[in-house]
Amino acid sequence: MFSYSSLEHAGLGRYGDPLAPYGDAEAVAEMWCSVRPGGLFFLAVPSFSDDDQRRRLCHVVWNAMRVYGYIRLQHVTANWQVLDEINMRDGVPHLLYVLRKPSPTTSEQHTNTRISHRQQWV
Repeated sequence: MFSYSSLEHAGLGRYGDPLAPYGDAEAVAEMWCSVRPGGLFFLAVPSFSDDDQRRRLCHVVWNAMRVYGYIRLQHVTANWQVLDEINMRDGVPHLLYVLRKPSPTTSEQHTNTRISHRQQWV
């Protein structure tokens, strides 16, 4: 599954969708249902990558898009194993996250990886 510069628009009403404060999280939940256990999800969202202080900020540019900070990213990717984070450097600062849906055999590895990645974000 691949989502590049689309999730940040979900739930903001710009493209005729209903207003939903957690539209992005709902969209990721739908993707969760589509990916098989052990499968990958590539997610690129606008986020500051150059300054740790700015990366903590989450905000909405009404009604165009969300810009993601650590906290909202943790909520949106809550059940996924974060494998990598890549700075796309494409004008609007996008970070590409390589995520894996844990399989029953990797649930312990998922927990350990998620905790260490969360510590890296904070």
